[in-house]
Amino acid sequence: MLSGMVAIAAGGEHSLALHHSGMVRAWGANGFGQIGNDTTSASQPNPTQVVDGPGSTNPLNLITAIAAGETHSMAIRADGEVRAWGYNNAGRLGDGTETDRHAPVAMKFFQRRRRIHSESHCARRRRH
Repeated sequence: MLSGMVAIAAGGEHSLALHHSGMVRAWGANGFGQIGNDTTSASQPNPTQVVDGPGSTNPLNLITAIAAGETHSMAIRADGEVRAWGYNNAGRLGDGTETDRHAPVAMKFFQRRRRIHSESHCARRRRH
């Protein structure tokens, strides 16, 4: 059971939840790595921690907003850095490649931002 969540984002077949601490959990389809746990397991039926980056076991943290596309996910950190992971067709993750990412990577084409929007729903954490 999830508690302390301040935002939810729903993708095509996966979902994200933002905890008040700034950490992100994800569940659902993971064929392109859109769960962000550095794997492409068939699915994650239970919420799992999104990791900080490829090869990391540390949780992605300091997140203030999340978004979920059909097969990719995005998050924005408190310092404005945008992270993206999942299906990277046509370079949609903004990292300068078309390589699918199974864990969050920094977007290279954006200056630091306060808001993000994906092709699906976007959720932003409220500041207290």
